[in-house]
Amino acid sequence: MEQFQANVFWLQKMLPAGIPFPSTTVITGPGGAGKPLIGAILVNSWLEQGGTLVHLLINFDRTYSEKLLRDFQLDLGKYADKIVFVEFDPELKGIRQSSENMLQANLLKAEVFQDAIRQAKALLPKSDLGSLVYGSALNMLLFSPTFSVSIHQKIKKIVQSGENYLFTIANNTFNEQATVWENEADNLFATHVTGIMRLGFRVLRLCKGDFNTNETAVPITENELRRIRLEADAARKNLIPMLRKI
Repeated sequence: MEQFQANVFWLQKMLPAGIPFPSTTVITGPGGAGKPLIGAILVNSWLEQGGTLVHLLINFDRTYSEKLLRDFQLDLGKYADKIVFVEFDPELKGIRQSSENMLQANLLKAEVFQDAIRQAKALLPKSDLGSLVYGSALNMLLFSPTFSVSIHQKIKKIVQSGENYLFTIANNTFNEQATVWENEADNLFATHVTGIMRLGFRVLRLCKGDFNTNETAVPITENELRRIRLEADAARKNLIPMLRKI
């Protein structure tokens, strides 16, 4: 097992030995607590150190996800052939490739979820670091009454796999399922927001290596954090009513 380093100083202080890989990582916290921000930092680090990325787009579109990556000075042109996006489309029966590095897939279906990741990886070049699969707001998929049980079990198996997965989940939605995913992950990080709009980050578990157990304040302004929260709220309002009908 090897380790890779985050590319921001405050996160390096929390994880001085780096993050072991291959391993599964879950970032947990309430909705609007900046989890995609931490995810973007780790994704940037992975790409900059030679890895490739499968980016599952569940509650945000590609434009927003690319903006988050650019916020950390990632040159998306330089990494264009290292990223494949998988956009969630609940109206599809299966998977459709819309461009060289873009798939649409009905991620509610457990078999499609796994096949979409496999197909996306097949589009990526080989790398020494390997491919990281990143998806945020996985709890959103559980709002479908038809598919919630099967997709929960699929994600549980994936988190148990010990492969390179990075997921963010809201622990104040479908708490029982979220706790299962938290318990099965190799590495567990947590975020929360205080009443004064301060974003806190903690490392709760790491499968190998030392880590700082103290909470740290993420260097993000109140306006930036409010923007992230508003965008997350807007995504939930648009997606959840549709999923509840499926």
